This record gives sequence, C-alpha cells and structure tokens, in this order.
Amino acid sequence: MKIPQITWSQNQKFIYLNINVEPLEDNVLDISENNLKFKQGDYEIELELSNNIDTEKCKITKNRIFELDLPKQEHKFWTNLLKDPTLYKNNISINWNRWVDEDDDDDIYNNILNDEDVSDDEDVDIPNNENILNNDTSDDENEVEVLNNNTSDDENEVEVLNNNTSDDENEVEVLNDNSSDDE
Repeated sequence: MKIPQITWSQNQKFIYLNINVEPLEDNVLDISENNLKFKQGDYEIELELSNNIDTEKCKITKNRIFELDLPKQEHKFWTNLLKDPTLYKNNISINWNRWVDEDDDDDIYNNILNDEDVSDDEDVDIPNNENILNNDTSDDENEVEVLNNNTSDDENEVEVLNNNTSDDENEVEVLNDNSSDDE
C-alpha cells in the first residue's frame, strides 16, 4: 500500500487537511472524533489526531484532491496534527498558503467578538511596503536621502540630497542634474 501526501493548516476553529490524491469513485473516508481513515486504490492511511474534532460539522470537497475542513471541538491551536508527530513525517507537511499564526488569529477573532471588524462598505488603507523608503517619520516631516545615483550613458544622471515633505507641500532639492539631451 502507498501512503498519500497530506498537507494541513489550522486556525483557532478548524483543521484544514488536504489529501493529495485525485478522487475516484472507489474511496473510503471514515472520520471519528480523533481518527481519520482514508483508502482509495493503492493509497491507504490512518491518522490518530492529537485532539478531537466535531464530526457532525466536517466539510469534505472532492475536486482534484480531497479537501477536508475539520472543526475543532476546543477552539485552541494544536501543537501537532497527530498524537505521534514522528509518524508519517515524510508524508505530512504544513500548508503554508493557508496557515494562520496563533497571534494573528487571536487578533482576528477578538476584533470580530468586539464588533471592531471592517464592514464590506468601509475602505481600509493598507500600506504598501514597496512604497515605504524610510520609516523614520515625525508628524511634520518625512526625510529621504539619496546620496549618489550615478548612471551610465543611456540614463539621466541625478543626485538628490534631501526630500522633505509636509502635509501641504512636496519639496525636492536637486543639486546636480548632469543629463544631456544629445544622447
């Protein structure tokens, strides 16, 4: 028998488990409070979970792989998926695309509980890290220094020493512009 590749992730309320096998008609998937059995063709695995899940609210999607949303009985983070974390260690890995850190998840659920969540109609400004050059800011002034930007023949040569901005005006001081229109 072959052991299928499995990925998993979690938040406070759910375990998200993917069995990376294309679903066929002849499969068996048995889920109990702390046990999961899967069998399809040559693939077979039995998992003893580290904590209990709510079997009545499980959601199973069979598209190109098996995707299981397993609600936790206790809303807390699990340290491991399995009771024996060394078992199937070469076949089970974390799905980092869906992973939520415990601290981030606490913030999300606390905001929802305190009704501080953002409605769909409300705009939220999220800073774009690519546009932030220097984060040493004060209330009145952002200061960005570029000391030398020496370029080759095809580009303009500009040296900018100080870019002080305030709420009402943008001021840029260009000390040396050695670009030529001949090129």
